[in-house]
Order: sequence, then structure tokens, then C-alpha cells
Amino acid sequence: NRSYVILARGFDVAGKTQTVLVPTISSMTVVIDTAVPNVAIGGPPVNTGSYQPGNIGASLNSTLLHGTDSDLGALASGVKRVQARLSYLLGPDTYYWDGNQFSSTTANAATAWQSVNAPPANWTYSVDINWPTDTSHPMKMEVRAEDKSSLPDGTNTGNLSSPSLVGTDIVNFNIDVVVPGSTITWPTPNAAVSSTTVLMTGVESDDLSGVKT
Repeated sequence: NRSYVILARGFDVAGKTQTVLVPTISSMTVVIDTAVPNVAIGGPPVNTGSYQPGNIGASLNSTLLHGTDSDLGALASGVKRVQARLSYLLGPDTYYWDGNQFSSTTANAATAWQSVNAPPANWTYSVDINWPTDTSHPMKMEVRAEDKSSLPDGTNTGNLSSPSLVGTDIVNFNIDVVVPGSTITWPTPNAAVSSTTVLMTGVESDDLSGVKT
């Protein structure tokens, strides 16, 4: 980032030259901001984590999606907004969180970004997430940040970061709604066992997060 001073003065036909350069009228200081801001996801969710739908993204248990942001360096314009995008794949379709539900039709990769405007250094997305409950799903959360730089008339998008680092501004996690299963393989039903001790064996399964115990 760099600061520049713009000066303007007038000359009339008689040869007189303007000597007083009034600030904000005949002189102006502008900052050219070229650095993107920083943003990170705060856990939960953490990368490769698994969560039941009611245990993440909910205001009731203080698990709303959150993180940190900053616009460092000299002459930084500051963070204008943080945006988060949630998605999962189901067959050939990508489902995006549109602010109310996950859908493959009401939002796409460009429109699914949900904004936290004028965020503090520790930002929070204050909307409760309605996670899908049809089955367990691998989820992706991405965040990006935009600074306050603009065109002279105040329009245009500021410097915008792009999610690129898994575990920082990209997190892959599971929403798990399927209970694990287990099967006893030995002894078999109604088996006659002669030993006073029995070594029981079996198998267990789970769709995404894996069996804990």
C-alpha cells in the first residue's frame, strides 16, 4: 500500500499562478491499497471433524460459525466484510447454503456467499444453519474477506481474498446423522460353548465419522 498526494493549481491568462493549495480542494491525499485482507475459520468446525447437526452452527449452544479477520500493514483500509460459503456434493449436484436452506437450485457458487458486514476482528455468522438430515454429508466451508478500498466515487469491490488454505480459510468436515452399527460374529446364535471364557468377536460400521467405541 502507498500514499500519494495529488496537487492542482491554476494559471490565468494574465500570468498569475495559484499559490494557496487548500486541502481537500486543491490538494488531496489518497491511499492505493493493493493488499487483500486475511480471514480464518475458528473451530468448530475443524478440518476432518464430524458433528451431529444440532452441535454445530447453532446459537442455542454457542456453536455459530465464526473466525478471525484482519487487514494488516501500513495504510490498510480495513475489513469491509467477511463472507462464508457452505456446500456439499450429492451425486452430480452441488448443494449450497442460501441463507435458509441447502439447495442445488436457489444458489450457486457465485451467489452462495453469506456476508458478515463491518465485522469485528472476531467475526460470527449469526444465522443458525439448517443442516440436511436425509443422510450424513461431507461438508465444505470456505471464507473470504473484502477490504474497504474502492473507486474514487465509492463504488466497486475492494481487494477480495480467495480461499486457498485447507485448515485456515477452507474446512472440510462431516455432518453425521447416521448411527453406527455393530454385529456379533462369534459366538453364533444359540451356540454351545465349552470354554469357561468366551472371546467375543464382531464387526462395526459407520458411514462417515467412524466408530468411536
